[in-house]
Amino acid sequence: MHSSRLFRYALPALFLALGLWLVPMAILGTGFTRMPGEPCDAGFSNYVLEHGYRFIRGLEPSFFSAPFLYPFKDAIALSDNFLATLPVYSAFRLAGLDREGAYQLWFLSLFILNYCCAWFAFSRLRLPAVPAALGAYLFAFMAPVLEEVTHPALLHLFPIPLAVCGFVLWAESGSVRAFAGMSLAVALQFYGAFYLGTFLVLALALYGIAWLCMNRGIGGAWTEPRTFSLLGCLTGAGVLLWPLASPYLAVAEANGFQRFWSEVASQLPTLPDLFRASTGNFFWGWTSKAGDIESFNNAMHVGLVPWLCLGVFLYLLFTRRGDKRLAAALATWALLTALTLNIGGVSLFRLLQGLPVFQSMRALTRVVLVESFFLVLICAGTMTALAQAVKTPWIRNALLALFCLVAVLDQYDTLLDHYGYEKVDRAKEIAQVREDILRDAPEAGVVAYLPAPRDASMDCRVTVAAMLAGQDMGKAVVNGYTSWFPRGYGFFRHSDCPELESWMLRNQSRSGSPLFQGFAQAGPGAAQACALPPSSREEARNGLLRLFSSSGSKEDLIWALGMKGFSVLGNGELWMGRRAEFSLRSGESLVLEGVSLSPLEVRMYVDGKDAGKLSFWGLPNRVTLFAPGRDVRYTLVADKSFTAPIGSLLPEFPEVSVIFTKVAFRPASS
Repeated sequence: MHSSRLFRYALPALFLALGLWLVPMAILGTGFTRMPGEPCDAGFSNYVLEHGYRFIRGLEPSFFSAPFLYPFKDAIALSDNFLATLPVYSAFRLAGLDREGAYQLWFLSLFILNYCCAWFAFSRLRLPAVPAALGAYLFAFMAPVLEEVTHPALLHLFPIPLAVCGFVLWAESGSVRAFAGMSLAVALQFYGAFYLGTFLVLALALYGIAWLCMNRGIGGAWTEPRTFSLLGCLTGAGVLLWPLASPYLAVAEANGFQRFWSEVASQLPTLPDLFRASTGNFFWGWTSKAGDIESFNNAMHVGLVPWLCLGVFLYLLFTRRGDKRLAAALATWALLTALTLNIGGVSLFRLLQGLPVFQSMRALTRVVLVESFFLVLICAGTMTALAQAVKTPWIRNALLALFCLVAVLDQYDTLLDHYGYEKVDRAKEIAQVREDILRDAPEAGVVAYLPAPRDASMDCRVTVAAMLAGQDMGKAVVNGYTSWFPRGYGFFRHSDCPELESWMLRNQSRSGSPLFQGFAQAGPGAAQACALPPSSREEARNGLLRLFSSSGSKEDLIWALGMKGFSVLGNGELWMGRRAEFSLRSGESLVLEGVSLSPLEVRMYVDGKDAGKLSFWGLPNRVTLFAPGRDVRYTLVADKSFTAPIGSLLPEFPEVSVIFTKVAFRPASS
């Protein structure tokens, strides 16, 4: 009995140690000389974690309003927040490690959490020791997981096995405690990564449908008290999620964040992606070339062993020896794959993409991270069934050992030392930025770091270095790197004077108090002597109108006139949605010339009063709107649009009614 218990805990510890040695330690180096991933996404992740730690210690006034992309508020809500594992990182910082050292151990801890939670789930589902340990290894160290090292938010996989385990235990026994655990795990997953949280909810819904199709019921007897308890669990999860979701929803609505079908379609998984492995994979590197692996990680091959297990389980189902629990998992995996697969330009995901919860998602290949648990569950269950079929102990043990060896080699990657960058070299780059800021802006509270011209165009290494240097010095920075950029921000695309000036003018035009007091420029590009920041809303408005007059930048006109419902799209035209608003000062006028792709009418309101209608169709229609003798607020409301709300006609664009190809503004003095 004692030796059996020792084996049950020693075996998973051995598998965990092997996985850590072959994967995260191969990336970090035995002396922790490398940082995982690449300097941009990994550096940004390190920044967010350090910001969270500083917030916990009271060194930052707000968690979501981190001091980058200044003066934008709620900058954390533009990307992942890492709140699920912030306590882990903070513990390492409190233990005395520096920012980068704590990040390295935090990265290592993600694999430990993924493994331990998967092993716990398999053990609770009553799988034997060897299948449980190997299943946890496959889940935590599977090849598609390694492809997300550059996106560490997607390594927050540990709530997935907890949620699925809770669902199964509830479905089989009706345990409210198990259902509560599932609900908490789902909430925790959203605190780790929104992508994975959304996929997990979809997977659990499909698992529930599959379960009902294969069983007579789910969750035991549905008595009234139990039903209220289940609803209470779901309500509690929703309450936990609301403080997280509300800043994201507010930022998304204010900035018009939404993915459209043409952007999503190109990043859906295809059939070849399911069998494409990383070029460094020990067995399967030949399935792709370096150019085949794209930025959205389309190397989705899970290895030969899971596919073989799938085939064996299908045979067991055919012979009526398959477990219904695993059959529901197989159906869930198949449905998830079918819903997200792109075959010849056709995908069922288009039916889901119009739903708000899916409209921010782009790289759907990441669904493999959730699918993999259901595959591994099938694999562990099939391994158990095969082992039970072999009656001779030594033959059974030999086959299990061989199976484990092949499974480990099946996932092994020989190029993991390329999945990181040198810690010392990166520290020197950040130190150089700090020196530049100390030289050029020692007393400034807000800094815009302008790199040399060769590094001024979308150079995320320099941008993230500026963020980290500012964090070291306790300074807010205009520089920013994140998943989404706020409307009007082009300083990452071109880190130069024109974009900096536009960003300062646009923000000051919306604020009645000075935003850029204590501001200074630093870095090699600061020698350009950019324009001084505006000190008032009026100065900013005049500056934006001046930029529009000189460059024709319609985005600057939008900010100057407080225009809502307009976007600059296509070939730089002004695209109007179903409803638009803007203001003109006394004596100003705006000339708009536009067309629509379908006949429609636009009702015009002046200060809320009906002022007639405009017709658009065929030839361009020109209209002059003016403010004679007083300030005027115009509202334009189209009776329809030529694109559907989810973009059925022109899916790459939002809902559009009129395209204004020519725009002219005349100030009061003209």
